[in-house]
Amino acid sequence: MNNPLAASFGNFKLLSQKNRAEDEKCLLDERSQFSPGGNKCQFPTKVYVIHRKEREDRWGKFQNLNLDLFEKFEVCLWEASLPSPEFPTVVDAIFDSFVKCIENSPDETLIVMEDDAYLAEGALEKLHQAWKDLPEDWDILIGNHYFIGEIKVLSDHLAKPVGRASTANFSIIRKTIISKIKQNLDKRSIPSSRDFDHFVTSSEIPINNFTVWPMVSREFSSFSDHKGINLDSSHKIRENAFKYLFVDQNSYYPSLEGW
Repeated sequence: MNNPLAASFGNFKLLSQKNRAEDEKCLLDERSQFSPGGNKCQFPTKVYVIHRKEREDRWGKFQNLNLDLFEKFEVCLWEASLPSPEFPTVVDAIFDSFVKCIENSPDETLIVMEDDAYLAEGALEKLHQAWKDLPEDWDILIGNHYFIGEIKVLSDHLAKPVGRASTANFSIIRKTIISKIKQNLDKRSIPSSRDFDHFVTSSEIPINNFTVWPMVSREFSSFSDHKGINLDSSHKIRENAFKYLFVDQNSYYPSLEGW
């Protein structure tokens, strides 16, 4: 069975072609049913990067891969929370990092990134297009989701995962999300909603989440403090080029080892 989260070996272009029919079934075209527009929020001017100061390796690579970001936004570092008696696990500390970063921002809208994320070529143009398609009551616009199951394609620039999705390495977030998070913290007891990305995309929680489509952000390979191993996100996606669509997919996929 096709498993996008499993690592494997071989000619990934052929594997992706083999998986194409199954993968394309996951893309639900609902463009005829969606009325884009209504978003009255100001496009964000600040980017907050959740980062541990000990990880200078990540910060250096982040800067090198996101040059456009530094030219067009005010980029601020946000010190990541560490596990403590109040936040006993790494998952809890990561969740707290996101919540405190959003809560303490003075702006109605802000961009939050993890420090191993980078924007694909053409991402900023696509973001502005997705911004225009957002409805008035949106809470979070996510740049990259390895969706678990299906995804509704709502417009040429916007989509919505069905159920829940993984990875929130880049998000535009509206302050309206804070009250919804706090009112539903009890639902973190559900194992599938403990992580921040799973929580904000859970069908059990009334957060109005959207994904830029095709996706605009990815992670670079680095040591994960969370998992305690070196992670390479391309293992999740290179067998599924017809499911995980990126704004620069024509150049991205051919660049992957084994393609």
